[in-house]
Amino acid sequence: MKIKFKTILTYLVLVIVFLAIFTFLSVKNSKNCDKFVIDTYESASHIDIPKVTFSDCYYFETEQIRTGIYVLDTEITNLDTYIQKFNFKPTTFQQNGELWTNAYLMHKEASLPDETGDFFFSEGTNKKSEWQCLLDKNTGKMWFQIRWLEKS
Repeated sequence: MKIKFKTILTYLVLVIVFLAIFTFLSVKNSKNCDKFVIDTYESASHIDIPKVTFSDCYYFETEQIRTGIYVLDTEITNLDTYIQKFNFKPTTFQQNGELWTNAYLMHKEASLPDETGDFFFSEGTNKKSEWQCLLDKNTGKMWFQIRWLEKS
């Protein structure tokens, strides 16, 4: 009886480990807008995306860039605390340059930053991707982009 219990327990542990690895790799390798969009941004940047009231996603396969546009729920998220916690730096949209996909998003009539925003910026790189995040403190809008360094 002990052997049967140990065998079942071993199989159960293996299945759980397999599912955990599969989920982790799925999040890490998710590129298009079908699944794990926010999780991929959070995994690459270590920036938590809080509850949102609006989200949109665009994937540009040739450029290997995905853009997520969000409106953060400012009723439950204090943007001053959020900006400080995740080390966003003040910027003007012009000083920082355009988002990587600004021209493409314009053709899709996506919500783009306007010049009067109170902008904060963060960016980074890891072995698989580089990312950038622009947050307008006035509106709670966030543009999060990730560009994969290796072609799939």
